[in-house]
Amino acid sequence: MRQRNFVTSLVYLVFIIVLLVGGTTLLNNHLAEAKYTLEYNFVYIIGIPIVCFGGIGALLGLSLSDGSSHNKETRKIDTFRLLLLGLPAFIISLAHVWGYLGLFHMLPGFYSYLLQNDHIIIITNIILGHTLVSSIYQSQAH
Repeated sequence: MRQRNFVTSLVYLVFIIVLLVGGTTLLNNHLAEAKYTLEYNFVYIIGIPIVCFGGIGALLGLSLSDGSSHNKETRKIDTFRLLLLGLPAFIISLAHVWGYLGLFHMLPGFYSYLLQNDHIIIITNIILGHTLVSSIYQSQAH
């Protein structure tokens, strides 16, 4: 059992490293190209962080679950966790969309701060992925 936990943790670590390196490389390459062409692709700017860094959060959430599934257990969703953590993380992770739509015209300082500090969007995508996975839990069926 201990050997299985070590191998599972090692597989999670490899996936996290692949997602981290792949996401940062793709994002940095796109931003370096966009400096010269001045053409930003919103699929790259929004999709890569959600898939790669949200995937890291999802893997971290999966590593906390025991993975066992019994016949008499039902899956439930913790809506309080989704609303408290997931909704703000989702809103901040889509900051580029909200800025493009002009929703930040009242808060230009906040929007420019989010654009200058990419790590905030990366962290919120990790929180979003973790929240989406960890808000699904198993409960005993009656």
